[in-house]
Amino acid sequence: VPDILRKRLDQLSKLDLQIIYPIHPRTKNVIEKNAILLPNNIQIIEPVGWLELMSLGHNSKFIITDSGGLQKEALWLKKQCLTIRDQTEWIETIQQGVNYIVKVDENISIPDLSIGDFSNTYGDGNASEKITEIILKIIN
Repeated sequence: VPDILRKRLDQLSKLDLQIIYPIHPRTKNVIEKNAILLPNNIQIIEPVGWLELMSLGHNSKFIITDSGGLQKEALWLKKQCLTIRDQTEWIETIQQGVNYIVKVDENISIPDLSIGDFSNTYGDGNASEKITEIILKIIN
């Protein structure tokens, strides 16, 4: 894990922009335990709650993540996403041109922010109301 983390941080160091990184405590421990140096363009902050994370995402140019959930939330925020993993469970976001897989041995670059289909293929956000209507029809 430390070697992969070093490679990922090296990838991010090549981006000509400031990165805000709400660090997970386990990742912070790996950095400290292995004396991994952080690139100058990465600003570490303490973990944040979901609302603050969404605010950070909303105010960003694009999102870089290894989180499955944040990939999907990037779509809802209408933000391009660089996924620093070898695969994703959200293949629709890749097909829509709004999420890009960046493998550990690849160069990382800023996505073209002017392209992509941000239509929500996951629904309209009203699933609970629709389920309630169906249940009420069944029991009435």
